[in-house]
Amino acid sequence: MLKLFKKIASLSFKKPPFKIFNLGLLLLAIVIISSFFYVHNSKVNAQANLNIDAIAVRVLSNPDNYSALRWYREQGYAGSPQSLIVDGYEAIRDNRTVFVNAANVSGSTFFTNIYLISYNQDAERATQDIFSQILANWKLNTNLIIPGNCDKSAGINCLIDLECPLGEYCLSDKAEVTRDTRRLADLADIRIELKAYAQPRGYYPKLEAGSYLRGRSISTWPSWGDKFSGDLDYDLPIDPINRLGDCGGVNYNQVTCWDEVAMQFPGVDPASGLPADSHVYVYSVAADGASFDACAVMESGYDISGNCSFGDAGNNSPQIVNSNFSDACQGEPYNAYIEAYDADSDPLSWSFSGSWGAVMENIPSFPNKKRIYAASAPIGIGNFQINISDGRGGSASGNYSVNGVDCTPICTINCSTESIGPGCRSSLTHGEVIGGQCCGNGYCYNCLSDYSWNGSICEANCNVNCTTGPGCRSALANGQIVAGECCGAGNCYNCLPDYSWDGSICQLDCVSTCSTGPGCRTGLANGQVVAGECCGVGSCYECVLPSVWNGSVCFTPCVTNCTTDPGCRTGLTNGQVVAGECCGVGSCYNCLPGYSWDGSSCQPNCVINCVSPFGCRTTQPSNSQIVAGECCGSGQCYGCADGYSWDGSSCQPNCVLNCTTGPGCRASLSNGQVVAGECCGTGQCYDCATGYSWDGSSCQP
Repeated sequence: MLKLFKKIASLSFKKPPFKIFNLGLLLLAIVIISSFFYVHNSKVNAQANLNIDAIAVRVLSNPDNYSALRWYREQGYAGSPQSLIVDGYEAIRDNRTVFVNAANVSGSTFFTNIYLISYNQDAERATQDIFSQILANWKLNTNLIIPGNCDKSAGINCLIDLECPLGEYCLSDKAEVTRDTRRLADLADIRIELKAYAQPRGYYPKLEAGSYLRGRSISTWPSWGDKFSGDLDYDLPIDPINRLGDCGGVNYNQVTCWDEVAMQFPGVDPASGLPADSHVYVYSVAADGASFDACAVMESGYDISGNCSFGDAGNNSPQIVNSNFSDACQGEPYNAYIEAYDADSDPLSWSFSGSWGAVMENIPSFPNKKRIYAASAPIGIGNFQINISDGRGGSASGNYSVNGVDCTPICTINCSTESIGPGCRSSLTHGEVIGGQCCGNGYCYNCLSDYSWNGSICEANCNVNCTTGPGCRSALANGQIVAGECCGAGNCYNCLPDYSWDGSICQLDCVSTCSTGPGCRTGLANGQVVAGECCGVGSCYECVLPSVWNGSVCFTPCVTNCTTDPGCRTGLTNGQVVAGECCGVGSCYNCLPGYSWDGSSCQPNCVINCVSPFGCRTTQPSNSQIVAGECCGSGQCYGCADGYSWDGSSCQPNCVLNCTTGPGCRASLSNGQVVAGECCGTGQCYDCATGYSWDGSSCQP
């Protein structure tokens, strides 16, 4: 076992040392994949030639919420990793090592870690295959297991977005957490690019032109990918959903929520607020470019730095994100570490007081991490207090108590051979004491080479070797013991009939290809394994009735078609879903009571038709007014305004009498004037002005 840990500790990842301090490093799991014995002179040397493959998982802190690729680059790695997805989270792979940026949530706490999984050099092919299977089946956030529905396909259950049809996303808690994790990583990238832009210039991109609003851009606006990206010389990411909510009227473009006529955005400024149910990235900058805000609309409900606060420019206090104040050993040097994070990147000031003559020391290149050091720890309790300030009124503090204990070694482990070998004994024929292990009042024993434990004694090993593929084992799924052969402390195994050895397990021999629509898979929502068929390393699947295969997923088909005029839709203004009917991926709709279908939309029902002269019109005629109590189609019933009458084609002024003057009814008259109290047709009654007389055709002096 000691050799095993030494081998794991020496695993090489062919990279420079981690820049993140060992504070956040935890070896979670070591999976022993294979071990085998070299044969010499027809005998098995069971100890001298032990060869072990291992897969190791490490968890490292990610206080800046970097993406896996950004974290990789920040460590100084210069490879060309490939992108992949692990359980819905973005990840990268560089040769034998995979880096996953994933969230941890507990209570109201949300933070991200980098999960690093790798296997040793020169690993067996079987080890590499198991590594691939671990990646394909690795499940993170095991406290978020309640499925949701796809946003458009309500009948499809899901945990992550990849389980929904193309163009849809999952509404589960797990999916919301994965999307918020990506948003934090994107915001970290955007802020880094903004600071790189400002460093030589002294200001951030001002967006003085090229965007709907000066100094503003959101990820659904053209300026986000054109002007803003162009200024940064960087391909800006967009929100995982990247969709604005209801803009509030047909005058707004439904993608950008911009009114091209009024030249305005709902609520005036996206930095002050967005339509409900919006999920976009927002950038706003001061007029002089001295400060900026880049934020996202988070959806998981956790208290997450970077969530749009819409106008709240208050200070973010620093937070203590990591610390390890473990017990101290009497008389030995004591080391503890603490790490802080400030969302505003403010420089932090630290103060420290504590027991045992301890001091707080800086860690080069890591201004927000400190080491607490005492030359010698006594027996008893040590107390330490740390205060952190950002210089703008924000602060954080921590109080820690540490036990100083006697670390004199005692035997607290069992023999590694307890369950598989001789274990703890005072003596053993054909056995030897295992160095570095202890137990009770005896010694930990193992059998000598050329001997194996049969459950009660060390007996001589077999003088023949296994001739089968699986070889010497203690057990084998879908296998059977081979008569007439023996080996070490196990048995020689072969696969059962109808099974074949694939190098690592006994696989069922395939006698046919899958005959079903879903075909060969490792899993299928609303599906089941087809008995009597097999394929590759998966299983043949079919949909569970009444679900049917639509080419990509198993879905429940409709029992009836829509009987209503509006028919199958995903939504309808002034409409309602018809119970008991279904269709495609939408719902059957009908108009609400009081509304009727006009062939394209639900319109209000008319009580009476227009009885006014104009009838039903969509625009208001001159000298007219809407007639109360009348309605029609999609227009309005109009009548003549007060003082006007309908002449068969238009509303004309009401005449009291006809013209009594010589010039009569005219549109205009030189040297004439309008006669008060008289009216006519579409003109006015005229008489000659004072000093002029009518000669039958004109007014003469």
